[in-house]
Amino acid sequence: MKPVVSPESGVSEMSALSALDVERLRVQLLKIAWALTGDANAEDLVHETLAALMKSTTAVDHPSAYARVALINRIRSHWRRLERERSATRRVRQRATPEIALPEPSGEVWAAVQELPFRQRVAVVLVVVDDLPLRAVADHLGCSTETARTHLRRGKTRLATTLRHLEQEQS
Repeated sequence: MKPVVSPESGVSEMSALSALDVERLRVQLLKIAWALTGDANAEDLVHETLAALMKSTTAVDHPSAYARVALINRIRSHWRRLERERSATRRVRQRATPEIALPEPSGEVWAAVQELPFRQRVAVVLVVVDDLPLRAVADHLGCSTETARTHLRRGKTRLATTLRHLEQEQS
C-alpha cells in the first residue's frame, strides 16, 4: 500500500486504514512484543510503532510486514538502550566514591552555609571551595560582577552573624 495524501482530506491512505485493521494489527504486534520483551514496555513499543506507521509517508506495500520489522527494530533498540543503562549503572557503582575533602571548618559552618539564600550560598561556595574569581561567580549566577560581589558580601556577613550566635550559645 503506497500512502498518498489526498488533497481534499489531507489524510494519507495509511492513516485511513480502518479502525478494525489497525486494531487487528495492534493485537498482532502486541503478541509479538510481549513474546520478545516479556514486560510492560511491550505496549509502549507497539504504540510507538503504530504511530510511526501512521505518520509514514514512504511507500509501504505490506503494512503488517512493515510494522513487524519496525517493531522488532524498536525492541532491539530498547534492549540496547537498557543494556547501556545497566552497564553505566554498573560502572558508576564500581567506582570508588572519592573522599570529598571540604575546607577545614566544622560541620556547623557548612550547616550555616546551607541556610544561606541560594545565590549567596553559590557565591560563598564558589569562592571558598572552588577559589573562583568574582567574574566567574557572576557568570555562574548570571549577573554582573558587582551583584556577585554583593551576594558574596551578604553571605559572608550572614555567616559571620550566624556563627557568632552559635559560638555564644556554646560558651
